[in-house]
Amino acid sequence: MDLGLKDACAVVVGGGRGMGLAAAHCFADDGARVALIGRTRDVLDGAAAQLRDRGSPDA
Repeated sequence: MDLGLKDACAVVVGGGRGMGLAAAHCFADDGARVALIGRTRDVLDGAAAQLRDRGSPDA
């Protein structure tokens, strides 16, 4: 699905897991630069690695 987010910035609160991570994946797949906010650093680091693998190098 093309949401027209190429090179846009997306900030996802609760982006480490669940619905937030799923939304972050959608944004990254559409070409957005994604910033994650959450409570657990280790979980966020893992989620950011997933997003970098999907084409969001700044995650």
